[in-house]
Amino acid sequence: TALPAGVGGKVLQVSNFVQTSSSQAFSSTSYADLTSVTVNITPSSTSNKILILANLQVKLNNSEGYGMQFVRGSTSIYATPQTYSIYAEGITEIQNINSFNFLDSPSSTSQQTYKVQVRSYDNTTINFNTSYNSNIQVMEIAG
Repeated sequence: TALPAGVGGKVLQVSNFVQTSSSQAFSSTSYADLTSVTVNITPSSTSNKILILANLQVKLNNSEGYGMQFVRGSTSIYATPQTYSIYAEGITEIQNINSFNFLDSPSSTSQQTYKVQVRSYDNTTINFNTSYNSNIQVMEIAG
């Protein structure tokens, strides 16, 4: 059924906040799952949207960088434009928390699984979750 006029854009449900505390190292230019940064949500209408929010904690050294993507099921729905979208140029060491978000339209009322995948720039080793925890949360937004 359709929502009453003026209801679009309201938050209908919020997933559990999921975070990981295990340190992980990546050294491949191919995407791989950031372990435990995965969340499920079941939309109540095919016209509703899902807002994905993620914070990734990373430690970078000079000339290291990484790219990330959001995946729904096994399909990439958003990816940073370059392998090195987050990059430490000329900095000896930086520990940072980078925030990403994306508004998805799954057009389904089946359970959706969202996860974060990352890849390294130029096969350098990138360390995640060394000082803080990476996390993900999703919200269903009325369409």
